[in-house]
Amino acid sequence: MRRTSRFFAALLALGLALSPTIADARAGGGGSWGSRGSRTWSAPPATNTAPFSAQPMQRSVVPNAPSPGFGAPYAAPGLQPRSAFTSGLLGGLIGAGLGGLLLGHGLFGGLSGIGSFFGFLLQLLLIVFVVRWLIRRFRGGGA
Repeated sequence: MRRTSRFFAALLALGLALSPTIADARAGGGGSWGSRGSRTWSAPPATNTAPFSAQPMQRSVVPNAPSPGFGAPYAAPGLQPRSAFTSGLLGGLIGAGLGGLLLGHGLFGGLSGIGSFFGFLLQLLLIVFVVRWLIRRFRGGGA
């Protein structure tokens, strides 16, 4: 009797520890803490007290930059935009592989099925590509 009650108590504790908790959050219940973009302050419109007698007060946080003339060179083109799905997926795979290495599973930990073997090959391929990219990047052989 004592053994079964301990078993059920341990099972209940495990179930409570691993079960997801329900958050008591409502949409719109509090203020927004998100990003407001780059414009955090906008000046009110300037009022003229006398026509063309004085310039309106400059209330910009950032000083006005001079506009480029005819001889100004073009700006360098930026990097190509990356897909958020692909970068997130590859980051997750790399993170899972490194987490498995750090948690003691080794390179072949849990390698029991054909799917996990293909995942392992994909992670090895990703590591090879990252190392080759870093070597080319630091040697100056291109991007």
